Amino acid sequence: MSYSLDEIQTLIFGGQLLLLAASVHYAKRYVESTERIKEAAIQQSKVSADQVESMSRPVLVMKAEGTTVQLVNVGTGPALNVEWWPWPEQHPEGRALPARNAPSGRHPYIESHTARETGVNQATLMAQKAKIIVWYKLFWEGVPE
Repeated sequence: MSYSLDEIQTLIFGGQLLLLAASVHYAKRYVESTERIKEAAIQQSKVSADQVESMSRPVLVMKAEGTTVQLVNVGTGPALNVEWWPWPEQHPEGRALPARNAPSGRHPYIESHTARETGVNQATLMAQKAKIIVWYKLFWEGVPE
């Protein structure tokens, strides 16, 4: 059985078309797999960031020590740029929160499981029926990018 030149060229062309179709199919599967890997890596990095964040959280509480009140960080991470205000429950101006530009006191850093003096007199605080409002930054909020 012998084939003519046209038949041989047709067979070769058909084989090339099959190879091209297979290449396109596998290239498409490669792109889809790469996209799934990218999405899994993004999700994994988000979960990892959430785990790091939850492992290092400051928690500030008030503690009466002698005649003054202390801020105590009972959390697992440091608190940065801590500011506080004694604030009457019924403020004369009717505001719910103090203005951020005039805190009564500041500590740049309160390490985990550490207490810091506020200078607020415990008796004065109780007589005024006041609360203490505290603001701070988490350690990753204070780091410039």
